[in-house]
Amino acid sequence: MKKDFPVIIIILLLVLVVVILFRNSGIKKEEIKIIDPPVIVSKPRQGSLRKEFTINGYIESDEVVTVLPRVIGLLDITYCDVGDRVEKDQVIARIDNELLQLNLRQADSAYQYAKLNFERLTALYDQKMTSLQNFELAKTQYESSLSQYEMAKLRFEYAEIKSPIAGAVLKKHISEGSLASQQTPIMTIGTIDKLKITARIPERYFDIFYNSSEKIRVTISRSDNKRISYESKIRTISPVISPESKNFEVICDIDNINTPLRPGMFVRITFLLREKDDVFYLPLTTLVSDNIAWFYDIKTETAHKIQMNLDFFNDLYYQIPEEIHTLFYIIEGQSFLREGQRVAVMNKEIFN
Repeated sequence: MKKDFPVIIIILLLVLVVVILFRNSGIKKEEIKIIDPPVIVSKPRQGSLRKEFTINGYIESDEVVTVLPRVIGLLDITYCDVGDRVEKDQVIARIDNELLQLNLRQADSAYQYAKLNFERLTALYDQKMTSLQNFELAKTQYESSLSQYEMAKLRFEYAEIKSPIAGAVLKKHISEGSLASQQTPIMTIGTIDKLKITARIPERYFDIFYNSSEKIRVTISRSDNKRISYESKIRTISPVISPESKNFEVICDIDNINTPLRPGMFVRITFLLREKDDVFYLPLTTLVSDNIAWFYDIKTETAHKIQMNLDFFNDLYYQIPEEIHTLFYIIEGQSFLREGQRVAVMNKEIFN
């Protein structure tokens, strides 16, 4: 009997613990209250809603020409350096012309002799004092020597290398004393006052660009100063789409007379595809699946869903009909609500 006594005491203690736990669990159940899910609400914004597309790109000269010499020879002198502005037909370099000058004198002497001989035989032929054969031979020699002279003169003039366009020297390929030939570039010259950007646009925007290019506004901002933008306009739109990249090219003009933009700069190009003024709109984050938004009923303190039609939107906002702009929309905490569920608004100051 004494051996069983400790066992009985242990059993009684266990029963007592179970009873206490049961009573405490009952108390907790009575204290549990249903907590309304917290939400944050907001009124729709009013103003301009813009649909934009932004892409990175590089500025290029509208016209770039690599200048090649037309004659072979040593580059005697260059008259400009990288960054210098040049005018059209301005002499930018000269090839050593000593040999060309000798060839020109030789051709000139042959031409003058053939000219005098032809004039003399022409007079004799008119007087029937020489044969037709002598006259035609003199004429042929005269015309041949004239061609040789004009060619030598042209080659001599080609020793002075001129800029084919007005612009600035972008690069010098060889230095003075180097051998220049038709395969050796001298300089690269590009326009500075008139620039362009070639933007590669994704295929999904093709219809908008191709059908409404005149309405699309283009602005350019430098990567190092996004607050300042410059106006541009679309010049051409490629009618074909690259099968490899699924992009099409759009070339935009830049009037660079009063801007610090330069070829090679990395910029951001923003295309304003469409804009609506004085409309009401909400953040896209207010939407849950199937374009459902939730609004808050002040009188019943409950949440209700509403179907939205996304007729006009951008990457951040979407337009809503004017007739529902007075509602308070739930912008946070709407993901797991039930229709007609009571909610607790955390920013009630918005109702004041």
